[in-house]
Amino acid sequence: MTAEKTKSRVEHNVKRLEAYLADPVPYSIVVLTAPYEKLDERKKITKELKRKAVLVEAKKLGDHELKGWVKERVEASSVRIDEQATELLLELAGTNLMMLTNELDKMVLYTEADKHITVEVVEKLVAKSLEQNIFTLVDHVLQRKMESAMTILHDLLRQNEEPIKILSVMAGQVRLMYQVKELSRQGYSQQKIAGQLKVHPYRVKLALEKTGKFQERELLSIMNDLAEADYKMKTGQADKAITLELLLLKIR
Repeated sequence: MTAEKTKSRVEHNVKRLEAYLADPVPYSIVVLTAPYEKLDERKKITKELKRKAVLVEAKKLGDHELKGWVKERVEASSVRIDEQATELLLELAGTNLMMLTNELDKMVLYTEADKHITVEVVEKLVAKSLEQNIFTLVDHVLQRKMESAMTILHDLLRQNEEPIKILSVMAGQVRLMYQVKELSRQGYSQQKIAGQLKVHPYRVKLALEKTGKFQERELLSIMNDLAEADYKMKTGQADKAITLELLLLKIR
């Protein structure tokens, strides 16, 4: 159902599917997923499916849509949520709807008395994801807040997080900032950057807020330091935890 060239070991018998669509089994519900950028509207099977089936587009929610979804979700339980609380929730828990659902359900139960989710409630109840902890770590490093950055790092290590994994997520954060800064300089909008990099628009928004303080050469230099630390860890040239600590001090 796509014009994209894909490698497949499966022989597609499209005629059989067309025959089924003409006379579907009445007691079954068949769900087909099409994980493509867009459907090929020229193909007969696409036209038939659009004519016979219920079409649901399951694209990622944008920044505005995501906030609207959060608001609707809590209002369904007769609870209201402050805008700043929504912002903080997305910053801490990320954009995965299943994770957000769990956090919202927890806060709805907690605020059963006053039916109001505030920033304080989010801070008290929402657990930071590993990615968010490392995002904060990177942010503190870039702002030269080394004491708090070291505290976060030591907390992660005490939680038995693998140093190579921490380094990998750090590299991903810095790389994203560099890519966002470069594409923004070229005139790309926030939505277009998200599409180009295949990341959620909210992550692009957060990255854009951070990149204004840094030159591209600074971010490139940090990426080189991260790559060097990664090489030392994987080749056993140095203790992993100490390598991370020295990396943070070097970036400073």
